[in-house]
Amino acid sequence: MSTYTDAERERAQRRFFWLQAMRLGALAAVLAGIAITQDVLGAPYWLGLVLALGGVFAFFFAPPLLARRFKADDAKLPDRLEP
Repeated sequence: MSTYTDAERERAQRRFFWLQAMRLGALAAVLAGIAITQDVLGAPYWLGLVLALGGVFAFFFAPPLLARRFKADDAKLPDRLEP
């Protein structure tokens, strides 16, 4: 039997979803940037570089920053949520 309430479980699932969505979006940006720089997609070369570099940055640094934000929000919550 789990010791977590339904509200806590739902909050954790929502946060996990957003972390994974951020990683997937960053990966899509990297792939789109590579495709642009290789002339697979018709867009300016500089846009491909910006997408690729921004996607790499977002993939590695944005999820920890988002997790830190989640933890900061948790500090404002009571010790246990009331059912």
